[in-house]
Amino acid sequence: MSSKRKRAVLSFTDRLKIIDQLKNGASGPSLARKYGVGNATISDIKKNSDAIENYASALDNEDGNLYRKAMKIAENKDLDADFTHGLCSYVVKEQRICIKFCFKLKKSATETYELIKEAFDDAALSRSRTFEFFSRFLKGREKVNDDQHTGRPRSLRCEENKLKIKALIKSNRRISIKDLSSETGLSVGLCHQIVTKDLDMIRTSSKFVPWILTEEQKEVRMDVCKKMAELTRTDPEWMQKIITGYETWVYQYDPETKRQSSQWIERGEPKPKKARFTKSKVMTLLVTFFYINGLVHHEFIPFGRTINQEVYLGIMRRLREAVGLKRPERWQNNDWILHVDNARPHTAHVVLQFLAKHSNIQIPHPPYFPDLALNDFFLYPKLKMKLKGRKFDNVDMIQAESKATLRNLSKSDFISCFDNWKKRWNRCIEAGRAYFEKY
Repeated sequence: MSSKRKRAVLSFTDRLKIIDQLKNGASGPSLARKYGVGNATISDIKKNSDAIENYASALDNEDGNLYRKAMKIAENKDLDADFTHGLCSYVVKEQRICIKFCFKLKKSATETYELIKEAFDDAALSRSRTFEFFSRFLKGREKVNDDQHTGRPRSLRCEENKLKIKALIKSNRRISIKDLSSETGLSVGLCHQIVTKDLDMIRTSSKFVPWILTEEQKEVRMDVCKKMAELTRTDPEWMQKIITGYETWVYQYDPETKRQSSQWIERGEPKPKKARFTKSKVMTLLVTFFYINGLVHHEFIPFGRTINQEVYLGIMRRLREAVGLKRPERWQNNDWILHVDNARPHTAHVVLQFLAKHSNIQIPHPPYFPDLALNDFFLYPKLKMKLKGRKFDNVDMIQAESKATLRNLSKSDFISCFDNWKKRWNRCIEAGRAYFEKY
């Protein structure tokens, strides 16, 4: 693809030289290449050659040098554009005088046009323009000069309109460009330019977060992260004592994610399609407890039952037995810490009494903090990602596959989870207590 030609501005001297060369037989395309202009420019100069030479002669007479063939190049070349405009105005004004003269002689508009065309040839005004000026003189106009103009129209992309649009956006962050146009009376395109270019704003969708936290919840969130980080610094073995637990639903069918359904295709092939499915109503409730080296206890709640204080109390008894089997050194010294959230069954009076009776320390996990919960950012996503897109015949098959997936998790997976937990405390503090990205 050829590069765009640089725009060239011809001086008046260049125009006179081009006219002389055209008279000597030079071709238009060759002159266009020589002076770096288009063929249309050379054609216009040829068409208005008589007017250009007459105007040059008039200027020469004013300078006392009638026979000077070329004018001196202006010291300020930026005046060339104004000079060309003056030349065009001179030719038009001359023809207007002739039109007025014909009108005074009682000539018709058609006769006037024929005379103008005969006198000025290719530089003559068009028929419509001739008739327009003739009509004005017919209505009593006497002047041949242009009417006074107000000048260049005031730009609507001004500071006043920018401030007005900015105030409207501040009052309603969801206002559309179309509504801005209706409120201000400006065009949709101009409103869009002011918003995106001048105000440097973009429109973005809200980010989903688990919960809109209050200031009190944010303070609790910050305190939890700081205390956890401080305990880790003062007691390096503290993380080894933690046993964390929670519960989740596992479904008979859980639709696969969009990323899971992606596949390679050749360019030009149609995209694969899949139907939109929802999670099945057949499901089972899984309860898990794990520590830094692996699972300690897991069980499924019988179908039709929910977790209340009595059910959770039974889970706590079975958890203590599992700790005695899998972590006997911690069991003997009662040197382990339970980390759960403050759901009602977890904080029921009978449950707290049972833990206090056996001198078990419990670290509460405040609600609405899934980005800081080990089960939510590690265990359950790993479990459910393996089960998504698969359909099981019954609850027994769901439970069997869930147990197999949990058994396949390695010791390094759990260690990495706890290391990530420590990093998340710092990220929470850096994010100013709010939810941080990609929790």
